[in-house]
Amino acid sequence: MASRLKNKMAAWVVRRLASSRKATSLVSQSLDRKLSVRERTALAVHMRLCSYCVHFREQLEVMRRVLGIREDDVEGPESSRSISLSPESRERIKKVLRDYLDAGKINPNRISPTESG
Repeated sequence: MASRLKNKMAAWVVRRLASSRKATSLVSQSLDRKLSVRERTALAVHMRLCSYCVHFREQLEVMRRVLGIREDDVEGPESSRSISLSPESRERIKKVLRDYLDAGKINPNRISPTESG
């Protein structure tokens, strides 16, 4: 009887947890804005149970460090600050993309019009 109740409780908790898709979305959003208390709570519970999402968050934290993004660069939900690349960075990215195109590593037919412009 106790085992059955335990299984029912576990199933109830799992149904109410954020999905991994939602959790990874919240992790990504947390880089751009401060999450609400409800979002932070749902994410914290999910992260205690899902090693895949923990790994995803760790990967984003590594990228954040590599890119030099600091915690205080994250704005609250009311912020409308836009971030732009320097002209040098834009040219460097264009060169890398051209090199990939020339090497055949990127298929330009798979890039949608909204992504290329």
